[in-house]
Amino acid sequence: GDSLKPEVRAEAAELGLAVADKPDSNDICFIPDGDTAGFLAENLGDAPGAIVDADGHRLGEHQGTFRFTIGQRKGLNLGIPAVDGRPRYVIGLDPAARQVMVGSAADLAVDELKGIRSTWTGAPRNGRWRGKVQVRAHGAACDAWISTEDDQIVMRLDEGYRGVAPGQYAVYYEGDRVVGSSVISAAARRSTKVA
Repeated sequence: GDSLKPEVRAEAAELGLAVADKPDSNDICFIPDGDTAGFLAENLGDAPGAIVDADGHRLGEHQGTFRFTIGQRKGLNLGIPAVDGRPRYVIGLDPAARQVMVGSAADLAVDELKGIRSTWTGAPRNGRWRGKVQVRAHGAACDAWISTEDDQIVMRLDEGYRGVAPGQYAVYYEGDRVVGSSVISAAARRSTKVA
C-alpha cells in the first residue's frame, strides 16, 4: 500500500513476473478484450432505436445507445451524408427514448454545464463568482461564471467546450488554485440542449 507503481513494477521485474511489462489499463479491468459495447450487449441485450438529426428527422437505426459516446464519429453507419457533406458526430444520447442525436462538429460545443455531488477544497462557495472550468485532465481551462443554484453548480463558459458528456468531472479554479469539482449532470448550449 505504500509503494509507488514504478517501485512495484521494478520489484515484479526482479521476481520475473510477467505483469512487470504489462501496459497500464485505460479501460474497464473486467473486460480484458476492451470490447465494452460487446460486453454490454451480451449482458443487457440489444436496445434498438433511432439515429436522428437535431430537427428530429430519422436518419438511421442503432442497436443500443450504450454503443455511442458524445463526440463519436465512427460507426454511425448512416449511409447518407449530411446536407453540407461534412461529417456527423454524436451530439446527444437519450437512453430512455433509445435515441442517438447527430450533428455537426460545431454542434458539439456547449457553454453551460451543470454539476452535482460537488467536492470543495475549502468552504463551499455560495452565490456567483468568476473562475475557470476544466473538463479534461489535459484540456484547457475556460473562463466562466460559476454559481450555486438549487443544490447544483452552474458553469456558464465564456467559450464553447467540445464533446462534454454527463458523467465527466468539471474542476473549478480561482487563478491557478483548485477550488472544487463536481460530476457533470448536463451540458448544453444556452439556446439548445445538446447532451
